[in-house]
Amino acid sequence: MIAGDFNADRPAVTRALGDGFAAAVLPRGRYTRPRPDGGVGKSQNIDHVLVYMASASESGVEDGRGLSDHNPVWAKLE
Repeated sequence: MIAGDFNADRPAVTRALGDGFAAAVLPRGRYTRPRPDGGVGKSQNIDHVLVYMASASESGVEDGRGLSDHNPVWAKLE
């Protein structure tokens, strides 16, 4: 399992890592890199949970409440 900020969207990350890797599909509408109203740029999903030869049955993005400029991500692995 690899998790973190990859500065790229899910398809780009899985393509770069190659066969056998899969990324947890995070819920729509919850951004891993949110931008507050008036912030520079748009909100993004650039943080991922990746697995090799496995899958994620559930995943989520939590509210980081300003502890970081990114929201925490999680996944239940199988």
